Amino acid sequence: MSWFKKKQDELSPSQDALRVIKELGELDFTKDGFVEDELQESERLELYKLAKLIKTNKLFPLLVKHLINANGNYTVKEAQTMEQLVFGRGTINGLQLIQQEIDRLNLSYEDSIKKEEFDKYEI
Repeated sequence: MSWFKKKQDELSPSQDALRVIKELGELDFTKDGFVEDELQESERLELYKLAKLIKTNKLFPLLVKHLINANGNYTVKEAQTMEQLVFGRGTINGLQLIQQEIDRLNLSYEDSIKKEEFDKYEI
């Protein structure tokens, strides 16, 4: 077996991973937007407010940083297979994506507040 084929086999998703993906239900990978696209204005503002609460919570960045460090340490020091390495990197990427999405929603909240404060008669 060639080196490439061996590595390709190690990187192939396991049956367990495929089962978990199927159990997530209907996923639409063709959509670029987030659920806020399908919300009414009041629901969208409530979502943004919740993101602001998470963003301003002092525990959130500490928790994300701890989880990234813990996964990074495990991946670098203890991963014994390519699958474990890829899983660790994917976990870190997932945590960073969550943090980025909270940041994006928080910015949307701040933008919505600026729109409410705008007075078209003020010069």
